[in-house]
Amino acid sequence: MTKKNPELLIPDKYPRITPACKDFGVCNGCSFQNISYEDEVSLKEERTLELFENADIKGFSYKGFLTANPCGYKNKMEFSFGDTGKGGDMALGIGKKNRYYEVITPMDCTLIDEDYKKIVSYALEFFKNSSDPIYHKRSATGTLRYLVVRKTLIGQIMVNIVTTSTLKADLTRFVYGLAALELKGFIASVLHTINDTKSDAIKPDDIITLQGSSYIKEELFGLSFMITHSSFFQTNSRGALILYDIIRGITKDLSCENVYDLFSGVGTIAQIISPFAENVTGIELIPEAVLAAKESAIENKIYNCSFIAADVHKALAELQRDQNSPCLIIIDPPRMGLHPKALREIKNTNTENIIYISCNPNSLIRDIAELENYNISSLWFVDMFPRTPHVESVVHLRRR
Repeated sequence: MTKKNPELLIPDKYPRITPACKDFGVCNGCSFQNISYEDEVSLKEERTLELFENADIKGFSYKGFLTANPCGYKNKMEFSFGDTGKGGDMALGIGKKNRYYEVITPMDCTLIDEDYKKIVSYALEFFKNSSDPIYHKRSATGTLRYLVVRKTLIGQIMVNIVTTSTLKADLTRFVYGLAALELKGFIASVLHTINDTKSDAIKPDDIITLQGSSYIKEELFGLSFMITHSSFFQTNSRGALILYDIIRGITKDLSCENVYDLFSGVGTIAQIISPFAENVTGIELIPEAVLAAKESAIENKIYNCSFIAADVHKALAELQRDQNSPCLIIIDPPRMGLHPKALREIKNTNTENIIYISCNPNSLIRDIAELENYNISSLWFVDMFPRTPHVESVVHLRRR
């Protein structure tokens, strides 16, 4: 989908409805509250298929647009400290459109779990009563930056307060207050990330575990996975079950000896497909994620998965010297797609099958064009991001 305002792209054939959230149109959180979810799905399917058609990609079996419950699906939210308006009170929540510091406290948001709202409301009141000011990015002054909340399907919650090193508030009191909240889930991890860098991204100078563990756990298909503060994990766990079931089905039909799982994160896909391959090798750049993958594989009693902390193109080149070509490569890259060096090494493996998972159909289509020795066998869409213009695509490519 294009980055233009999605409202301008909604044809008249889709009738407008009253948004469920009063902040729709002002908040940056979502784009399609003003049409029904069924119409949103139809629109996104139409627009994304159009991209494939315009790229002259044809001859594949289209398997459909798959969905899960669109309400409360976000398993991770990064809330910003800001103000309600110029010179206004402290706020904590989601940024307003076309406003630099102004944020909306998301009490009506349909994308997040009710426990998130209680945690945000509590944190806002707690820090309003402290002497710590919000952090101003332009002047690089202030203290309070973000509150990051994660929650898994089994109810484990991680709360991560991100501040500069000038914080004065008593975080012991903050933790006690969190523990007193009446939540459907339970708080398994409370972290304090110290971030003095001027970058808008969260780049920890130090991470302190205030309560519980440094990670939380998710369970999918009877397997347990460790999620740390920086772990990549699909933002929609219910959607992930649909996505990973597609990948399991393809892998099961192939009965491979060797499988490579590129950009493997905490090893989710590698372990889920492990019963259908003799050996699975996961490659991930972030050492912390690789360590989590190895530890969860041990806990899950999976012994045919190995994980490498390295750049994908370097690890592939090394593996090609030491192993036979894989029968399947699974790719789940960042939004920008594959680096040319990674593409080259993937082609050098001469693998028979590729599963490419992408949240950006434009970079997916670009990379498919470079994989000129492969044809798309099957295509699926999974709505991992309801109420936004984004779509997750899954393609199975076969070597010609």
